[in-house]
Amino acid sequence: MLFGIIKIDKINLNYSILSVSNNNLLDISVCRFAGPMPNEVGNLCIAGHNYVDYKFFSRLNELQAEDIITLFDLNGKQVNYSIYDIYETSPDDTSCTFQETNGEKIVTLVTCNNVNGKRLVVHAKEIP
Repeated sequence: MLFGIIKIDKINLNYSILSVSNNNLLDISVCRFAGPMPNEVGNLCIAGHNYVDYKFFSRLNELQAEDIITLFDLNGKQVNYSIYDIYETSPDDTSCTFQETNGEKIVTLVTCNNVNGKRLVVHAKEIP
């Protein structure tokens, strides 16, 4: 069930990534909902709740371009990713889960905006 670890120092985020996504598991931690294993070529999409108590992905809105996301795979290998795009979209827009990455390693974080009902999407790519 454990899939990897995500860490974002800027917002004091450090969670296990669970390998599948469903309502029960999203209450426990952040979850993979599309893409490859951590630190592999493709777009690893991770979903997390946005709670008012600063748990899970509640502070993603504080991130900016070039902030760093760190992923650890199950072997403990660490890869850093730099944020290159942050935007909001409708809850039914799944285009952020794209898998054609031209051989790049990409991480996409997705959570809800509790104020306007939209989805907040954060894209980051591996720092070579």
